[in-house]
Amino acid sequence: YIMGGAAKLNNHADVLKELGIDSDFEVTVIVPVGKIAEESEKEDRSQHYQVTIY
Repeated sequence: YIMGGAAKLNNHADVLKELGIDSDFEVTVIVPVGKIAEESEKEDRSQHYQVTIY
């Protein structure tokens, strides 16, 4: 979730109105919901860490 952006959003009544948020309410958190538009390429992390067993 995003808290800092939500706090700043409360300072922009025009944006809140455009989003359909009533002026009686205050935004406290923003929670993105959905799935990504494009699947990113999977990074090969097999050599990312080195494990040493003694």
